Amino acid sequence: MLCFFLILSAIFSYVVCQMLPSPRYLQASALVDARFYFFGGYTSINSSFTNEVWYLDLSDITTTSWHKDADMPVEYVLGSACVSPIDNSTVLLVGGKMNTPNGHSNSSEINIFNSNNSQWKRPKVRLSNIATARIDISVVSKNDGKIFILGGISPDSAAWYDDMIIFDFTVMAWSKVSQLNGLKYADYTATLLPTGLIIYIGGRYNGKNTLAKMDNILIFDTKSSSWSNKIASGVSIGSRVGHSAVLTLNGSIIIYGGTSDDSNLGPQVLPDIAVLDVNSWAWSNPKISQTNAPPSLTFHSAALYGNYMIITFGRITSTFAVKSNNMTLNNNIYILDTQNYTWINTTKNTSEKGKFNYILLFGIGALLVAFSLVVVLIYKFKTRRQRQFKKTNSIHDTLNDERI
Repeated sequence: MLCFFLILSAIFSYVVCQMLPSPRYLQASALVDARFYFFGGYTSINSSFTNEVWYLDLSDITTTSWHKDADMPVEYVLGSACVSPIDNSTVLLVGGKMNTPNGHSNSSEINIFNSNNSQWKRPKVRLSNIATARIDISVVSKNDGKIFILGGISPDSAAWYDDMIIFDFTVMAWSKVSQLNGLKYADYTATLLPTGLIIYIGGRYNGKNTLAKMDNILIFDTKSSSWSNKIASGVSIGSRVGHSAVLTLNGSIIIYGGTSDDSNLGPQVLPDIAVLDVNSWAWSNPKISQTNAPPSLTFHSAALYGNYMIITFGRITSTFAVKSNNMTLNNNIYILDTQNYTWINTTKNTSEKGKFNYILLFGIGALLVAFSLVVVLIYKFKTRRQRQFKKTNSIHDTLNDERI
């Protein structure tokens, strides 16, 4: 009986833990239609990274729901993901640290995820010697199937790169364009404008922890393969790494969060949210009510769905650096209405699997009640029989005594 309850308790604990993804940071993410996908990440500062894949269903923005998808063939962290513009359903994971059952497997290979059937594969790629393994990058994809990757850091030797490499999804081949005048760059955000310009914001450079100034905007023209800079005006924005950036429907870039220290444990930077107008090249800091607002986050994920900026996961920052044993990770969902700059209230649903879990929990509870009733009935039945047996024996003994 004790064994039975222990088994049920284990099942109960497992089911409860399956409802929501655990908090994490440094995961890769990509938006496929109304599904916001998340790949890998660290679930704690000292843990090995995970191979989990989750997606957030955004079809009803006020009632989002989590869904567990097929795990990655490798544990994954510190990489970047983008959606193929050819079919708008294939997710390409580029760079990052990878763990296999046999140990580390950091390579320049592309991991491809088919969101239609949840299948993984590694395609054969030409000229793979051009693309060395790298982390701390952000990738963007163009409608012609080309994916652009700037700089980054070697996951093995910690060497910094100053190149721009391109992966052509249509022919499965790598190429390289002109270098960035010796500037080695990492931990930035990359945003592709409709004009073909890639806007790089923040990050650190030159093989050091030197943070890029936020008023110095680095630009790459994908049509002419040329570099330029813009000096942004407006309010002062704190330098940062671990931030996110999305391009709004009106053509502005919203950045959120980050930290002033690349150690993953650094303090928050201010302001949390800033907006870059790419027509006037001016920064602004919108006044936003803190109702339903997220805490300050870094190394999180963000995407634009319609007029809504979706933010989740990441490490919660504070006004000072923290120790690893005091680090707090996030798995809540925060949504910013970019039209009127208000944080909206959402009802966080569990996944379909979570809904099934509730049914399973109800079934387990009913089973426990039924089992308990059976045990009680058996106990009462045995007790009654024992009493009747003792009573019968007592009568027999009395009759025998009378006969004597």
